[in-house]
Amino acid sequence: MDNRSIHLLLPVALLAALGLGFASWRYGQSGAGGEVRADERSQASRTESKAPATERRAPGPSTGPTDRGARQLLPSPETRERRPRSIHPGLSSAVEAAIAEARSKVDAERISGVRGSAVKIGVYVVDLASGAVLVERGAQRLYTPASNMKLVTTLAALILLPPDWAFETHVDALGELRGATLEGDLVVRAGGDPFFVRDDPRGAVARIGRLAAQVAGAGIDRVEGALLLDLGSFNEAQPAPGWPEPKSQWWTMSYAMAAPLTVQSGMIDAEVTAGARPDDWCAVEVWPSPSGLTEEFSVRTMANSFNDVRIGLVDERNYLKITGKYGGPSAKFTKTFRHPDPVRMFGSVFSDQLERRGVQITGSTREVRQVGPGRPLGTVRSSWLELLEPINADSANSVADALLIGLGHARYGEGSRSAGSRAVRDVFQRLGLELEGFAQADGSGLSRDNRVSPELIGELLGAAMELDSDRRHAFISSLALMGKSGTLESRMRSTPAQGRVRAKSGWISGASALSGLATTLEGREIVFSILVEYPIASGLNTRVFKPLQESIVNALVTLEPLSAGR
Repeated sequence: MDNRSIHLLLPVALLAALGLGFASWRYGQSGAGGEVRADERSQASRTESKAPATERRAPGPSTGPTDRGARQLLPSPETRERRPRSIHPGLSSAVEAAIAEARSKVDAERISGVRGSAVKIGVYVVDLASGAVLVERGAQRLYTPASNMKLVTTLAALILLPPDWAFETHVDALGELRGATLEGDLVVRAGGDPFFVRDDPRGAVARIGRLAAQVAGAGIDRVEGALLLDLGSFNEAQPAPGWPEPKSQWWTMSYAMAAPLTVQSGMIDAEVTAGARPDDWCAVEVWPSPSGLTEEFSVRTMANSFNDVRIGLVDERNYLKITGKYGGPSAKFTKTFRHPDPVRMFGSVFSDQLERRGVQITGSTREVRQVGPGRPLGTVRSSWLELLEPINADSANSVADALLIGLGHARYGEGSRSAGSRAVRDVFQRLGLELEGFAQADGSGLSRDNRVSPELIGELLGAAMELDSDRRHAFISSLALMGKSGTLESRMRSTPAQGRVRAKSGWISGASALSGLATTLEGREIVFSILVEYPIASGLNTRVFKPLQESIVNALVTLEPLSAGR
């Protein structure tokens, strides 16, 4: 967390008694509001409910482009040989020394119930030039991978989905078109598109506007019926199994939920701008807009730099309240947090975009399942490749979930996390890898039910390096660059690793991870995976396990020529 305090606006006991599910936060005195990385927050635990079988009606397994992609890119399990072992003595010694130091630090902490022996550390390192395993320590053991699960999600998608695959959202007309009036309903058919534009919720709204423009372009200016949001065979927006129980941080962007129809992947930005003079009302904007929430804003401008802005959500009432004080004059900050009902937000934005183009809908907006065919009016396609960087570099959880769900829908006709996980298992099996105990509850790594080994992640990374140049480049460029960008921007600056390591970090309480690609000083390329599990105790990741990972990465980058190490 940053140095601002976070407090409940109302006493927790009162909230429980009222059953409002109201969570709110106060930013302590400071300047502009910062953010905690999406993979550096405490995480959550509910069970994924599934749509009733009568509503799902999912088709059988796909024999379309995902199978074609796998056949072209992967060897069969029978022909894939186990990697040779060429354990590098110098590197192995450096890894063991780093692990020993980490354990000694944990022992020195003297925290009740936390000892170095309770820490589990797995390391898997492969030299890409020779294909040999250089380090293999606890590499087949299963760990909670935190946000390293995003690597599993994106790499499986890269292997299974053709580069030209896209999320598709369709709009149809049900009923007769008489002149400019549709005597019937307008239907938006979900395709699982997160409608996400990196750092630009207004751009996400504009993309939905293109769908509305096609309705107006068909000559319709009045719909004598309802706006039907058809969720098809997609599961409803919901937490994944193994997410933490709701806590004070449930409001953050970490807990945004992927939905069949949504905008900006279920996240909203609140922008607060101080007035020109003390005691003026601050300008408060929420994007995407309209949010579909009942909004109440009252923030006063302070004379000096000051931040006491409180944000509250009541899920059951779709109510957003932003109050407090902020300064000095013309100061501005933005906070991103989850929307309680992403499908509702989509309906609000789409209705508004229709109205802006002169299309009036006289009826209500309703969620439905797999209504009959109508007259096609338009389609918006969104490339899945543009989601790689938000997922891997920025660690956007709901975007990763959207990709996993989309992968399941593309391969099995079922828009669910479980179908996406089945598709991921297909990739592992095609690679001939052992899957006993592997579990994927979500695409993001928020869930504590996820279980994966360093070897599985390392082998997926190795397979990615065998893809065609376009896919390989898309994946590598999506990773954070050590000391330069994404979640690794502030790590290992002014060290040999800066600019030489592209990787994905991960953290939830009790689990820490770092996996990716390293280029040695002599130019060799190496893939690595470091997964750690430890008893939950505050601050251990920052004080112990990040330094552990960085010590190993430094040893990789400064690795002596392999011939000298044999």
